[in-house]
Amino acid sequence: MENMQTRILGKIEDAITGADLDAVKRGQWANTGSVFAMNGLMTTLTVRYQFNDTYCTIELYGPSVDYAAEQVDSVTLRPAIEDAPPYPYRLEKKGGKLMLSYHYLEYTEGARLTDMVAMVERLASC
Repeated sequence: MENMQTRILGKIEDAITGADLDAVKRGQWANTGSVFAMNGLMTTLTVRYQFNDTYCTIELYGPSVDYAAEQVDSVTLRPAIEDAPPYPYRLEKKGGKLMLSYHYLEYTEGARLTDMVAMVERLASC
């Protein structure tokens, strides 16, 4: 049987490889780590993850997020991603990096999880 962590990470990796990039996973602990979207040796997007019993937190950062933020209002990426529902994420500077964060994504919220994977796909294609 597949668990939610395996399923969600598989969808994230599919979104990255669908943009003709390599998905390189680096686990930190059993339920935390990062997936890197790479073009050769260049990381274009980092997807940091933390999985818990009933929810996960996903953070996106890197050149693709910086590029998308430059194309629109610096407060939100929503205008550049017209089909995203209003404010499904938070855009913030964290540790000097511009980061797009999806906090408390409950496993029963399929629409929010799907929106997050779609955002990974759009950012990987930047």
